[in-house]
Amino acid sequence: MDFELTFADKKITPWDGMALMKRILEHLKFEEALKADSIAAKDEFI
Repeated sequence: MDFELTFADKKITPWDGMALMKRILEHLKFEEALKADSIAAKDEFI
């Protein structure tokens, strides 16, 4: 990953948390894994 997690006194906004979660899920290739799952591969779930 191209970012570093450290402790800080700065508050994290909801948008910051969502951006971090998106980067982590992209790194894990979550969308591809979800599409490969036979249960989630149905159009009604995606």
